[in-house]
Amino acid sequence: AVSQTFCAGDPGPSSNLCAPDQGTPSAVSGSGPWSWTCDCGGSSVPCTAGVTSPEDGQCGTADGGSFCSSTPTDAELCAGGTHPSVSLLDFDSYEVTWTCTGVCSTVNDTCSAKGKKACGWIETNP
Repeated sequence: AVSQTFCAGDPGPSSNLCAPDQGTPSAVSGSGPWSWTCDCGGSSVPCTAGVTSPEDGQCGTADGGSFCSSTPTDAELCAGGTHPSVSLLDFDSYEVTWTCTGVCSTVNDTCSAKGKKACGWIETNP
């Protein structure tokens, strides 16, 4: 259950309940939130996993803008849902596109902004 998302209606955690070499998990109880213990050499550690609230994918403030002189922050890419890592986006292209993916939701939003190649040059005479 480490680093997993559980949505309403999911069966709940069933694997990766305890960190490697951190004990044997007990039976999982509950229907969300769920609880169990990791028993390791006579000591027990209580563990829980909650239900994630649905969040629709929604473009952030970077949508429709340009990346001529700066790279967006995570918050600027998506106002809701999850997005790809900033390092995976090609800002040197003409147009940058990304998808804000809903969490526990099927609503996704496709976003775009001008890349560095779409930024014009301004020439001045000295």
